[in-house]
Amino acid sequence: MRSQATGRFRVEQIDGVWWFITPEGNGMFSAAVTSLRPEGDFSPPINRAPYHDNILARYRGDGIYRG
Repeated sequence: MRSQATGRFRVEQIDGVWWFITPEGNGMFSAAVTSLRPEGDFSPPINRAPYHDNILARYRGDGIYRG
């Protein structure tokens, strides 16, 4: 997929399909993490949820994470 080079990332509808377009005008597919669930990392051997524990230790009280 080719489009006009604009020097910026953007989205563009081409033939009824929305594409991410690179600054050079190439169509691209984006695969990215959109969210995380910290309560899903429980480890039975250590009887802890390390990621969840670290999130709470870092953000509790800052209004960022309510777990």
